[in-house]
Amino acid sequence: MMKRGNKVALWSVASPAWLYSYIGIIRAGGIAVLLNANLSIKDAKPLVEFADTKYILFGKTHDFEGRAQDIDIISEVFGDNAENGG
Repeated sequence: MMKRGNKVALWSVASPAWLYSYIGIIRAGGIAVLLNANLSIKDAKPLVEFADTKYILFGKTHDFEGRAQDIDIISEVFGDNAENGG
């Protein structure tokens, strides 16, 4: 469960869903870490690590199905305690 002060990466193109997600993060007491939607996972990883991000929200443009190496990188960043949302 997200707690006040947790950092949440928002990695998506600008859209109404992006805006709702941003507002939700702020209203829940989180700190939004905004990532350029065009970043690759390789480029986003050091930014997420540097920001000490606890959660990540990503848009439909980030289709990780069939890309096991990307899932491994995300798991490495967030560890076994990462919470998955649907």
